Amino acid sequence: MRVAALLLAVEMAINLKLNLRGDFKKICVKIAERVNLAAI
Repeated sequence: MRVAALLLAVEMAINLKLNLRGDFKKICVKIAERVNLAAI
């Protein structure tokens, strides 16, 4: 269990580093969608 949890934590950390830019883009898209809905 501990080994699996450790591997999961490492995998999550790697994914966070790799997906920072992607997540930022997703957040920007969500904000843009909300702004567009508000504009309508």
